[in-house]
Amino acid sequence: MTTIIFVPGACIAKGFHEQFLQGITVVGYDVRYASYPGLDPRDLSNIDCHTDTEAITAVLHPLVENEGKDVLLFTHSYAGMPGAAAATRLAKSQRVQEGKVGGVIGLLFLGA
Repeated sequence: MTTIIFVPGACIAKGFHEQFLQGITVVGYDVRYASYPGLDPRDLSNIDCHTDTEAITAVLHPLVENEGKDVLLFTHSYAGMPGAAAATRLAKSQRVQEGKVGGVIGLLFLGA
C-alpha cells in the first residue's frame, strides 16, 4: 500500500487536518505528517524554503531510501514548493531504471 506524506500549508496547525488524516488512515493508508520550520516560525530570520525542504526531506528520504516504500507526496499551499524540492531524484520511474525499489509515485498539489 502506498505511503502518503501529508505536508500542510504554512502556518496551519496539525489539528486542523487531523480528522482528514485519520480518515485516510482508517481506509488502510500509512499516512505520515511532515512538519517543517515554516509552520510555526518563532524566529523568521532562520526560516526559508531551503530549511523547510530539508525538514520534509528528513521525513521522505528514509521511507524511500531505507524502507523502499512507494510514496505519494500530498502538499497543501506553500508546501508545494519545499515538498516538490524534497522529492527531487526520488521518482519511482527513475529509481526502477537504477535497479532500486520504492520512490515517489506522485505529487499531489492542493491549492499549491
